Amino acid sequence: MSTLVATVILVTLFMMVFYAVIHFAQKPRRPLNRETILALIQSRIDGTDEEIRWVSFLSLPIHYDPFLEAVRMDCLKVERDEELAGEGSRKPSREACERYREIMKSLKHHFEMTC
Repeated sequence: MSTLVATVILVTLFMMVFYAVIHFAQKPRRPLNRETILALIQSRIDGTDEEIRWVSFLSLPIHYDPFLEAVRMDCLKVERDEELAGEGSRKPSREACERYREIMKSLKHHFEMTC
C-alpha cells in the first residue's frame, strides 16, 4: 500500500514538473503591432521578406485588434489575387505593390487618427 502511495505521489510530482517546464519554456509571442506590419508589407514590396514570416502573418488571425485583422485580410486578398492571376513569384506584381502601398497608407492614416 505504501508503495502505491509513493508511486502516485512521484508520478504526480513528475507531471507537475513536466508541465512547469513545458509551460515556462515556450518563447513569449510578441503580438503584431502597426510598425511590425508596416515593415512586413514594405519588405514584401521590396521582395526582401522572409517567406515564413510573411506566411505566418497571412495565416494567423489577429484577434486582439480588429483593424489589424482587416489589414491582414486585405493583404491575404492581394496574395490570393496574385496566385489566381498566375503571378505567384517572389516579388509581387506592380499592381499588387500598389495595393500593398494603399494598405500601408490606410494603416498609417488609421493610427494617426487614433493617436
